[in-house]
Amino acid sequence: MLLNVTAIRLDRLGLEWRNDARTGDRQQIESELYQPLDLDGLWFVTAGARHQREVFTLFDGDHAFGELERRSSGGALSAGRVLGTSGEVRLAAFRERREQRLKSGPDLAGMEGLEGAVDVAGWQLLLSLDRLDSIYFAAPLSGTRPWIPFALASRAGEALRSRPEREIPSLEQP
Repeated sequence: MLLNVTAIRLDRLGLEWRNDARTGDRQQIESELYQPLDLDGLWFVTAGARHQREVFTLFDGDHAFGELERRSSGGALSAGRVLGTSGEVRLAAFRERREQRLKSGPDLAGMEGLEGAVDVAGWQLLLSLDRLDSIYFAAPLSGTRPWIPFALASRAGEALRSRPEREIPSLEQP
């Protein structure tokens, strides 16, 4: 289930406050402020925070043998410019903490990189265009929505010296 609450026109320039909450296999809560910087709304800044929790079933062939929990929390500040009526370019600074742990199943101590935590911080340049025929319909019939991200990221801060020296592997669901 997804709940979205957006407050619009909170100031004379059109400040928006968007809040999303999701339950189910992927639990998430996210909040973002979007502040236009001029009356035309061409330039903007944003500030946002997010927390997400997912549980993945681990398989050996067709046999499920455990569950892995992934949590991430972070935030971003960005500035950008609207491109006509269908796109934008933005530069963002972000920081995120990612953690994985075995929730259930056998001891998998020998599987390198399965559990651990890492802090990531960096910059992202994003160009996005939206030419879909409907932004409200779940399956538009025509159009494109390309987005081109470019990111520079690294582990954040010296405090990570005590953390594992490996990245957490991606376990995206198909």
